[in-house]
Amino acid sequence: MKEIRIQLECFASEGFLARTLEFLRGQVSPELDPSFGMVWVHSIGDVPVFGRKSGWDVLSALKEEGKLVFFPFAHADADGTLTCADGNTYGPASDNEASGESEETLIGLEDSIGFLVQIKEEAVIINSAIHAGGGCTGPAPRVDLYPDCGLLEKPMEKFIRSFVKG
Repeated sequence: MKEIRIQLECFASEGFLARTLEFLRGQVSPELDPSFGMVWVHSIGDVPVFGRKSGWDVLSALKEEGKLVFFPFAHADADGTLTCADGNTYGPASDNEASGESEETLIGLEDSIGFLVQIKEEAVIINSAIHAGGGCTGPAPRVDLYPDCGLLEKPMEKFIRSFVKG
């Protein structure tokens, strides 16, 4: 997904956060605040920092502290289906042959595709990104830009555009 820039006053950031937290309620343990499923980084490629288990003020981190915050949009289920914050499921990838979409697996079970969001000079800057979960024998967890989201490209852009005011 190409970078999207939206004037801060034209973006419904509270609605975007609420929708993301609603999605995460089904992804994190019931003992944790859903915001625990969101991470922030100082710069692209960094090891992600999780918020407190009891929750954290995501919007303050963006607006006041200038952090880059990862908002999850999709995670893979064991059957390869992608469950998404827009309320839809996509895939498994082989089901998308008729639409011409790639059969490649977008993400692993420990990864999430979403949006890396930052606020600069009164603009919300949104890029598609991957939060790679890492593993014991694999690379360390990280958040990187993920410009080609395959079959999620259009749903992700539509999701973001739904929070643009006016």
